[in-house]
Amino acid sequence: MHVKVVDKPTVCVMCMRVRHAGLMWATLTTNIAANIVAPANAFVNVNPQNITFNMGALITATIGAVRDTRKHTLSLYLSGS
Repeated sequence: MHVKVVDKPTVCVMCMRVRHAGLMWATLTTNIAANIVAPANAFVNVNPQNITFNMGALITATIGAVRDTRKHTLSLYLSGS
């Protein structure tokens, strides 16, 4: 089996960017499935007549954004930056 060496740095850079974009996409979709879907379904199960899956996902995202922002703000305050 013969492996061809690519001498053009532009091709190598483009291949690396495509590979990184694919890795970022895979990470993002996995994290959404793991961290959004299950809590959204839990909110739907609390009150299925009034809470849709989309509303449960928005509730989950809002809680996550508030918790994450507060955590980072507190860590910055405690570090003195």
